[in-house]
Amino acid sequence: MSKTITNLTLPVVTEVVETVLELYPDHPYQQAFASPDLRDKLIAHILSRIPNQYTAIDNDDDDSMPSQLSSSTYGSELKLQIESIVYDGIQHVFTANAEWISHHVPESVTAGTDPSHWFG
Repeated sequence: MSKTITNLTLPVVTEVVETVLELYPDHPYQQAFASPDLRDKLIAHILSRIPNQYTAIDNDDDDSMPSQLSSSTYGSELKLQIESIVYDGIQHVFTANAEWISHHVPESVTAGTDPSHWFG
């Protein structure tokens, strides 16, 4: 019988990242972190800075799948620590990847603010 090691902290971090990113402006933060590569870098940055919980799950037994932890399972102090690390992580990953972001996230243009070039 083989087992798979599952990180129970990952869904909690993912949930907190989603919640915190909703507080940031769409451009450029939400657009930048919509990229799976940047999102993965952010999550890896956060997971490397907090205690993680793991479990071993039997591959043959579907009933052995533990219920996923939610952010409410964590104590308020640890949840605040995770949120703080998410904020720091967003700034760290955003700054470290600023050049990539400038090439892949289009500039925000508000309609009507740029002069028209149609008439010369």
